[in-house]
Amino acid sequence: RSPSRGLGDVYKRQRPRPGRASSREGAAATSSNQQRTGSILPPSTHSDVRGETAFALPEPVLYLTLGRDDIDTCLKQYRFDACQALGLDVEARPSYRRGQSNNRVDTIQLCSESACVVVSLSNAVMLPPLLGHLVSSPTVLKFGCGVSNDLILLAKRFPSTFGHAHLSVDAIACSCVELGVLAPLTGAVDADAPQYGLRRLAAHFGIILEKPKKIQMSDWSRVPLSQAQIR
Repeated sequence: RSPSRGLGDVYKRQRPRPGRASSREGAAATSSNQQRTGSILPPSTHSDVRGETAFALPEPVLYLTLGRDDIDTCLKQYRFDACQALGLDVEARPSYRRGQSNNRVDTIQLCSESACVVVSLSNAVMLPPLLGHLVSSPTVLKFGCGVSNDLILLAKRFPSTFGHAHLSVDAIACSCVELGVLAPLTGAVDADAPQYGLRRLAAHFGIILEKPKKIQMSDWSRVPLSQAQIR
């Protein structure tokens, strides 16, 4: 690995107060004369609204930037190359003009059993091989809310990564698991209710997700992202 290429910044989750689904991360200290290698941090748990332990999120949370960090080496270090399923979300700076679609995708978020990764895409025209495989392969299931649309947006920005798949919605959808559609089928939520988004699904199970509108509408093309965005 070239000395100028690192493994990104590692963010630490503190134990949250009851009812909070995310907590403040502190950037791991790095030296200007050393590679960005981060460290493995102890797992943290998130609590439900009753203050009872509900689930544990993977650790660590890694922030990576295309062009600065060795994305694929980092993903392999945390065994993303062995993933058959992962959580996926993307972020784009929204458009404020009526009738105009959102801007290009600027951030990818992946979550496996081993780690959560936030990747700033910067001005990249291609994705690294492993990252490209994870988001485009029909053999890797992607879970999320609106995840099919997320993949379509990625395919529009990186058509060479998706090959012919960007021409076919069905080819992309075959690797997607829409949680808002799946939840009612399992009987876990009311099948007659409107489709569940991620925040509503989490609330149903007692988890409060906090993502202020200010963060949702923020500039996801900025590099580096703020800690509030990564959180």
